[in-house]
Amino acid sequence: MGAQLRLRTEPAVVTNQDVKEMLSSRGFYCKALPWNAEYSNDGGSFRGDLVDNGDETLTDRATGLMWQQGHAPDYTPFDGARPYITRLNRERFAGHSDWRLPTIEELASLMTRERLNDNLHLSPLFSNRMWFWSCDKGGMGTGREWTGTRSTWAINLNYGSCFCLEDTNAQDVRAVRTVGKPAEPPLAAVGAEIRLRSVPGDFTGRDAAELGEVVRKHNLFCKGYDWNREFSNDAGVSRNDFVDNGDETILDRATGLMWQRAHRPVYGRWRDAHAYIEQVNREWFAGHADWRLPTIEESCSLFTPVRQSNGLFINPLFTDRMWLWTADIKDEKLDLIWNVNLLYGSVYWIDSGNGQDVRAVRTAVKP
Repeated sequence: MGAQLRLRTEPAVVTNQDVKEMLSSRGFYCKALPWNAEYSNDGGSFRGDLVDNGDETLTDRATGLMWQQGHAPDYTPFDGARPYITRLNRERFAGHSDWRLPTIEELASLMTRERLNDNLHLSPLFSNRMWFWSCDKGGMGTGREWTGTRSTWAINLNYGSCFCLEDTNAQDVRAVRTVGKPAEPPLAAVGAEIRLRSVPGDFTGRDAAELGEVVRKHNLFCKGYDWNREFSNDAGVSRNDFVDNGDETILDRATGLMWQRAHRPVYGRWRDAHAYIEQVNREWFAGHADWRLPTIEESCSLFTPVRQSNGLFINPLFTDRMWLWTADIKDEKLDLIWNVNLLYGSVYWIDSGNGQDVRAVRTAVKP
C-alpha cells in the first residue's frame, strides 16, 4: 500500500506542547480559536488519500489507516467508548477484530482546511458527525487546566480543532485500525523477554518456598508480611511494559501477555471463574478465544513495587479490583486455591468457595 506517513497508534498522556509539535511536524490543520492558540495550526494543509472499501470502511493510503465510515449510534462519556470498540471486535466489523480508539494525531489527520462535509472539516466520504473521542489522556496544563486524570483529547470537526475535555462529556466514537497489522506481533516487535509459566499447577504437598524461588528468579515483586516470608520478594520490580490496546485489553511487552483491562462484573467462586473464562472465549472477547486464568507467576507480574494512585499495587491502566483468582491449586485435598491481593501486593491461598474476582489473560506472543 506504500503508506507515506506513520502515526502513533498507542495511547499516551499528551500535553498542549505535544499537540503543537505534532500538528506542526505532520502539517495537520487545527483552526485557531480563542481557547487553543497555544497549539493551533492554521497553516496545516495535510489531506489524506481516502478510498471507499464498500464495506462501511475507508482506507487512507496516505497514513495506512482503515477508518469506520460511520460512527457509534449514540454520544457517550469516555467510559462508554471502549465497550463500543469491544463490540465491534467481537462482531468482527468489516471482517476485522483489531479495531481501536484512534490517537489524537490519527484523528487530526482527518481534519481538512475546508468544510467539505456540509459544515464539517471532514471528507464527505465519512458520515456527518462532529465530536469524537481519542484514546489519549490530557497532561498537565491542557484545555482549561485539568490535571489529566479525568480528561481526554477529542476533535470537533465543526470547529476544525482538537481539544481536551472532561471524560464525563458526551462525544462520539469512530474506530480505526492499522492496515496490514499482524494478528500476533512478532517477538522482536514487543521485546518480550520474560517467559512465565502459563500451564496451571498443583502445589499439593509441595513447599510454598518453591514459589519464592520462582518469584526471585524472574525478579517479580511480592510484598513480604509475617505470613508469607517464604515466598515474598520485597526487592522485586516486576518489570512490565504496558500498552493499552484500546479494545479493553492491555499488552505487557515485557512478558508477551495480553490482559483483560477490567474484570468479571461480580465476585465468584473458583468454579465460577472457570465458567467466566469459557464465556469470554465463547464471545471472542477482543477478537480472541484463547483466554485463561493466569498462573501465580503471571499474576505477580502485574504487581508494582509501590501502591499506585488507585491505592493498589497495580498500574492504574487496569480497573481497581482487589482480589483475583489464579489457575493454580495450593492443596487439592483441602480445596485451597492461590489468589492475588492487589491491596497487599501479594499472593496467598484461599478456599475455592470464597468470592474472588477474575482478570483473564492470554499469551499474545508465543515462543
